[in-house]
Amino acid sequence: LHKRAPSNGESLSPSPMAPQATKQALGNKWLKDYKNVVEMDGWGQREEAKEIYTTLATTIAGKTISDEASTWTEREVVNAERFAICLRLRADEIKRGGMHGINLSNMKALIPVMEQLFKGGEKFPIDLKSVEGEDLDSAKNALNLGANAGVSRGRCDTKTLQQKKQDIVQTIVDSDDEDENTPSNRKGKGGFLSSPNSRTPETPATRKVGFEIGKIGFKDENLQLVDPTISAYVVAGAKVSGVQVDTKPAAKHQAKYFIFNEEIQLTQSLEAIAPGSAIIFEFKHFKKDKNKMSTKCWCFVEREDLKNVPMVLELYKKPVDLRRKKLSLFTVKPLYLHVEVRIGQGPHSGVLY
Repeated sequence: LHKRAPSNGESLSPSPMAPQATKQALGNKWLKDYKNVVEMDGWGQREEAKEIYTTLATTIAGKTISDEASTWTEREVVNAERFAICLRLRADEIKRGGMHGINLSNMKALIPVMEQLFKGGEKFPIDLKSVEGEDLDSAKNALNLGANAGVSRGRCDTKTLQQKKQDIVQTIVDSDDEDENTPSNRKGKGGFLSSPNSRTPETPATRKVGFEIGKIGFKDENLQLVDPTISAYVVAGAKVSGVQVDTKPAAKHQAKYFIFNEEIQLTQSLEAIAPGSAIIFEFKHFKKDKNKMSTKCWCFVEREDLKNVPMVLELYKKPVDLRRKKLSLFTVKPLYLHVEVRIGQGPHSGVLY
């Protein structure tokens, strides 16, 4: 894009739409880079992905404290800060070869946030309060972000960075400042400025484990199945533990998706599920010629990854491998099972599509 130089004292004022256009261009570039690195991460190119996650995190964090961000709304700044922190956390997790921090499913769940970063309307799906305090502080320090980074500081979504700087001196975080429907507020405790040691610890004897089953995608939009359902159960080693729970048949078939929007709950509490275990999800349908339910594909989530966040789970070809050692992708298309983990929470009234 070339700009005409001013002539003989003429000054060129930027168009009123220039700040918004600049934001959208920036958002589109970040989105493209982010989708590429998530795909790279998914294919197992972890070292390359780590470097790109780190670079992108630094770039985004730098923009949030630049003069350019003075045209951003409060919500845009906060979500960009959160996004940068998550990118850095994922890079750090890859570096140490960990399995219990920000994972690939979390990164995939952030794609809609990036798509809507400068458009509004998309809640942030990862609760940073669930991250270990030292990991979170390390990520913020590496990005030169302050302790308040990622914290909603005001009730007004339209506040700019200039107004935000005036608010920061108050250093007050009210849990009501977050969107009422975010996972962090459904927990109802704590603020982002509280240190992990200052919060009232969660010490329930047992916490129920539920899943809001949203939708599952297939590349064939005309796929016709009888009674498509999803079964969930816990596996420890190569053995099924507890009782299998099933959804009702899908509520509807829309485009590439079978939509459920139904919550199911495991019979075991979180505390009763042994470390190293996993929850298996099987997508099944009834075969009239064999007069039985048949598994079409399956996916899983590790016990260590169970947090109150939305997830998108990769689909694998049958047969189900209870040990999760021999995995073969059901499709290379970006189609997944969409679920929201709900630990120790009541029924959810929202929808996931």
